[in-house]
Amino acid sequence: MSKKDKNALSDKIEKETPNSTPLADGDVFAGKKKKVKVKKPYPKTTFKHKMKVIGCLALLGIFTGTGLGVWFFNTAIRSNVDYSTPVSEVIGNVDTVFAKMGVEKKKGWQEQVGSKTPLDFSPVDNVLLAEYNHTLAGTYSVVGTGKVLSMGTTQTVYSEKLYDGSKHSFVSISAGIITVASCDVILPNGSIDVYAGSNPHATGATWTFDKNYSASDFQAMSGVMPNAPHPYIISDSTFDQASEVVYNDQTGNYEFTIKLKTVESVLLYYKQVQRSGGLEAEPTFNSIEIKFTINKDWQFVQTDIVESYKAVKFGLPVGCDGTLTTVYNYDGEVTLPV
Repeated sequence: MSKKDKNALSDKIEKETPNSTPLADGDVFAGKKKKVKVKKPYPKTTFKHKMKVIGCLALLGIFTGTGLGVWFFNTAIRSNVDYSTPVSEVIGNVDTVFAKMGVEKKKGWQEQVGSKTPLDFSPVDNVLLAEYNHTLAGTYSVVGTGKVLSMGTTQTVYSEKLYDGSKHSFVSISAGIITVASCDVILPNGSIDVYAGSNPHATGATWTFDKNYSASDFQAMSGVMPNAPHPYIISDSTFDQASEVVYNDQTGNYEFTIKLKTVESVLLYYKQVQRSGGLEAEPTFNSIEIKFTINKDWQFVQTDIVESYKAVKFGLPVGCDGTLTTVYNYDGEVTLPV
């Protein structure tokens, strides 16, 4: 083969070869194109660029977490109960009871009723009359003890309302997994001093002054005033069912039970429960039942409360079942805790 023919053959082979990449050892060229992977020229990432990416991811995470948090609070935690009804629309008016009796509203009104007893009045009217008499007492001591059961744990409850003829005080102690103690005192000028409790025990604590509130500011925070005989609103608008009034011939007292509506009756009380329990959302009540015991002079002797509600603590909604027995004593010697 001449040199010219060799050069022509070499040019033909070069043109028929699919690429100019040399075959590795052991490769066999079979007339097919050989695929060769070519790396794409990615640009190098700078530190500044990396920080921008991390910042965007963090921001996205914050917005995502916030959105989920708001959704969880609004659906699982936040109360869906509407507590916005004005108290004035559901509160009872003892004046209407006195008008029905034709009796003058004043201290010693019982002397005007003749032979009538609590048996002659409805359960709601009896409560309103006993509430009025509570405001006429020279002194009083109202002590409650109970417990709250939730998720297999027990929280003990102690409450103490005192009036020494000059100042009213209300001590509330809840002890168990968490312990919350407070003492509120109504001063003669109508404002309220609030004390925080440390080193609490079953019926008291070491009290440290926290803040003075006006009556309106205190009620906005805690709902129930310290001098209230009980925390519920009881009227013809707030009771659901009521038993007959019966006379207990062993004690000489009168007894009846009232089942309350779970929204209208707690328009003040839900704030107290949220505050005293250190709850993170408004409680939602499922049932409230109170057995009242009053004497022939329409004074409270005892209340036995059974209630069920949902509370939120540590971000978790839990069911609670509470009981509280409260004993009332009037016109005895009283010493305030602070």
